[in-house]
Parts: sequence; structure tokens; C-alpha cells
Amino acid sequence: MSELRTKLFVSYSRGDASWLELFKLHLRTVVPPDDLWIDVSGGTEAGRPFAAEIEKGIAQSRCALILVTPKYLDLGTFAVHELARLIEEQAHGLTLLPVLIDDCSWQSLPQLAGLQFVLWQGAIGPVNGDTGPRAAIRPLSGAGHQQDRAVIEICEEVKKQLGLVGLATQVQIDAMVSGIRTSLGSAVELEAVHTGDFSVVYRAQNGGDVFAVKAMPDAPRQNRIRAIVDAEMPKLMALRDPAFIRMRSMHLQHDPHCLVMDYFGDPTLEALLAAQPNRRLAPIRVAHLLRQVARAQHEAHGHALQIGPMKPPSIHVDADWRLRLSPLRVEGVLARAGYMAGGQLLNWEALTHLAPETSEGRESRAQDYDALEQYYLALLGLQLLLGRPACEVRCFDDLLHKARFFDDPRSFFTPDNEPDWADEAPALSFVLARILARDPAQRLPQAAIAALESTADGKLPLELRQLLNDDLDDVMQPAFAVGFYDRLFEARPSLSGRFGKGREAQAHMLSQAIPLMVDFDPPVSSGFGFRAVAEKHASLGIEMPDIVAFRRAFLTQVDATFDGAAEHHDAWNAVLRVGLEHLSARLGGQDSGHRP
Repeated sequence: MSELRTKLFVSYSRGDASWLELFKLHLRTVVPPDDLWIDVSGGTEAGRPFAAEIEKGIAQSRCALILVTPKYLDLGTFAVHELARLIEEQAHGLTLLPVLIDDCSWQSLPQLAGLQFVLWQGAIGPVNGDTGPRAAIRPLSGAGHQQDRAVIEICEEVKKQLGLVGLATQVQIDAMVSGIRTSLGSAVELEAVHTGDFSVVYRAQNGGDVFAVKAMPDAPRQNRIRAIVDAEMPKLMALRDPAFIRMRSMHLQHDPHCLVMDYFGDPTLEALLAAQPNRRLAPIRVAHLLRQVARAQHEAHGHALQIGPMKPPSIHVDADWRLRLSPLRVEGVLARAGYMAGGQLLNWEALTHLAPETSEGRESRAQDYDALEQYYLALLGLQLLLGRPACEVRCFDDLLHKARFFDDPRSFFTPDNEPDWADEAPALSFVLARILARDPAQRLPQAAIAALESTADGKLPLELRQLLNDDLDDVMQPAFAVGFYDRLFEARPSLSGRFGKGREAQAHMLSQAIPLMVDFDPPVSSGFGFRAVAEKHASLGIEMPDIVAFRRAFLTQVDATFDGAAEHHDAWNAVLRVGLEHLSARLGGQDSGHRP
């Protein structure tokens, strides 16, 4: 059996010994001593060979805490080789946890810049840059009197990342393997492939049969888990959606409790994210993945099953981006039992995935699963788009942020100084905002499947088009046209003589064109009317900068008309992109490198 990754590898520079000692002091309160791997012979030192014991320590580790300083990034030190080796090991299940200790040029290393740094309360703050103040990661050395508190917060995050097995002793791990063989037979070969917060997944082989075994060694929860699994196993066996991993059997007679299912060797979504710039996926890819999950959720709800909150490490994805997820996830089981256990909070992760209705104490019933799990689905989507949870709860003060997220999730979509994915994919932004509505009754019907399928196929969801049609009365008013043309001609004065003579004629032309643009849907209809409008504009000598200015002026006027409501902005931005991209294609704009 392959060795289970349980250790925490600490990567540091010999010149940062004082920082190492501070972290060791607090790490020893959350990590068993045998699972804390530190090269006490000197850390990253120039001229040292890549020692076999370091290679072994990396292979045994589930997480690597990286103390990033100028000394650590010194090209003349061993750190360069060790960091490169740690980055390679991500593909084999190692999670990297960099911490910015001192200001340094870490952004110059693309592989390091693409990682999610471990933050502490106050780690994001204003920093003066070439373009003025901006938000950036503050180094731990600048924490002042909060330094010890910050190190404790970082160590708590490390503890969370290590998961269940990272906090178990070798004796407990050996007992778990022995228990599995008691249930399945001594001839079964086991290879640990994944550890989570509540379970360990093994690749098992018995003769020519290869399967997966999920073991749950946490005894205090087992009675609750057993009761739920006993009641729901027939429903689980009936699931047929291709996103679900097929369940084979359960073994709850011995400790640990085990579930047997088909084995998939595809990487997890977490592993794929680690290879993406800033851990982000393109919006179209996210829409494609979310619609697969939505279909699976919908089938599960038909059997009165709840999937529960989802995290990238528990989702497998093949080369064609088809996903696989377990129909029985321990997080989902616990979600069904509620986030409170014996009057105590389950963990911070539960609060990060908390839905408004759960926060308000509403009982989760089978008929409510659709709306509740839409919320979980959107949280997963935002994490894939942002490279991190949109609103993470790591301490009680973060509950204030969570309350703001409940009320205005759209304001968390594109934080300052981050890529504006919502502007690039306004239809997806519209859908995610709708299924994050605080009132479950305002979310989308049928597990949001239709809306996500339309978005993934490059079409506009029905709910978005309905909002556009409702907006037409306001957008076709003369006042809207006056404000729009004022903004457009201010940006592009040369256009003022090309759109008719006088504002009345211009307003009339606009009122005729807007409904045609709203109805324009290239994958579905010919859109002859709007195509004629596009041809006419192309004949007027319109250029790509004019189209860009048109979109900006129109959206600014939409914001003014609807008091800056993001839902209206997203809807009109989505339809403008469809229509104006068609117009830009008529001008050859598809080769210009510009997007309207």
C-alpha cells in the first residue's frame, strides 16, 4: 500500500531562522509532532545537494508551508530548487500554502504568483504603487502588535488544509486500514489517493477488480452518518446521471465505516486549478461545469437526496472536462443533519458555505433542496472564477462579511484590482447573482439547468431576456436616448452627424434598433431585422473604437436609468455583447484584437 500523505512540510531559508522558530512554536499546537516535517539541518542553503530525506519529506506531505522572503527567493540559494520541486509535486496531491513574510519580488515567479497565499486578518491593505494606492497583500513583518495573532491565524488555516488524516496518528491510520480489510477481506490491496476533512479515499484492488473505498474514521459522527446512509442507500443506488460515481455497497458494521464505489483515476478539480493562472477558470468553462452539477443535483432532488456544499478537491474531471462526484459526500450528510451539532459549530468551512435560509434557522426539507443547492452551486462557481471562495469565514469577525454577501453577493464578484470576469461573461454573472438571491423563492426554477445550459452554449437565458423585455419601456423613452447620445458624442464627436438629423430622429432610430437587438439570437433565429441594422451601421463607416464607445455609453445610461442595479447592467451588457460582436464582425473586428 502506498504511503498516505499526512505531514506538513515547512520550506524556509536558513537566513529566516527567527521566523521559523515563531511558526514552529504555534504549529506544534495544531499539528502532531510526528507530522511536522522541517529540515533542521539548515533549510534552503546554497550549494547543498537535493537531499534524499527532503525528497522523502515532500512525498510524505499533504501540505507545504512556504515562508516567502527575499532570502528565500535568492537565486543563489537552495530555495529555487526546493520551490520548483514543491510546485511539481502539486500534481501528486501536495497543497502549497505560501505566506508572505517580507516584501519581495514574488510576483516575478509566475508559478508562485499563481498560488493562493495564506492570509491573516488585515493581510489585504492599501499599498502605494505606480498608479497610486491599491489593495495588495501586506507582509507578515508589517503586522506590528498583531504579529503573533496573525501567525496563529495562519497556523489554524494550515490545520484546516491538512484535513482529517493530517491530524491523525500513525496508530489511528494503521487501525483504519486494518478495519477496511476486516470489512472487505484481507486480500484487498489499498492505496490512499485522497484525504479530506471527514474521510479518506483509497484505490482498492481485489484481483482484477479496481474500485474506490471511502473510509470515515471519525467515530463521534458515525452514528449520524450510519442512520442517514442506511435510509438513503437505495436512493443512491438508483442514480443514473453520468456525473455521479456509481455506488456499489456500504460497510457500516466495523470501524471505520466504508463506502465502496467505482474508481476514477482522473485528477480532481483542485489539482487542475493548481495548474491554472491564479487558480481561475474561464467563465465559459465554469458554466460548462456548473450545468453538469445542476443536472446531477436535479436528479438527486427527485429522489429526495441532497448533495450538499461542494469543494474542488472532491470533484474529479476528465480530459474533456466531464466531471464525476460522489452522490454521498460526508459534507452533504452533515448538511442534512444541520450545521449545528450538540450546540457547537461544525467548522469554519460550514460557515463559509452557509446559505441565508440556514443562517436564519429554516429547516431544510426535500422540497427546498433545489433552491438551497443552487446557492451551493453558485458558491462553487464563484470559487472557480475568482481562484478562492468569494466570501470565506475564518473567524467570527468574518460573519459581518458573510452578512453583506447575503444581501449583495454581486458586489463580491469582481474585487478591486482583479480581472473583471463579470464584464467578460455578463450572462453568467446574471445567473449566479440570481441563484444567490437571499430569498430562496427568487432563485431559478429546475435547479437552474436551463439558464446554465443557455449560458454554456453562448445563448442568453430566458430569465435574462424577460428582464430585458421588462426594461424596454424605460430604455425606449426619449430621455434615455438623449442621455445615451450625449455620452456617445462626447466620447466620439465624429459620430454626431451620422445618426440622423436632430435628437428626435436619433431617438426614433434607437427605439427601433433596441427591440431588434434584444430579440437577436444568432444560434436560434436569423435575426433579419437586426442584421439589417448592423449592415446599415457598417455602411456608415463605423470603426471598432466607435463600437466600444457605444457599449460604454449605453451601459452608463442603463446604470443611470436603473439606479446602478447590477442585474440590469449584466442583462444589457450580455445582449450588447451579442449584438455588437456581430456588428464588429461585419467590420472585420474579429481580427482587430478588440472586444466591444
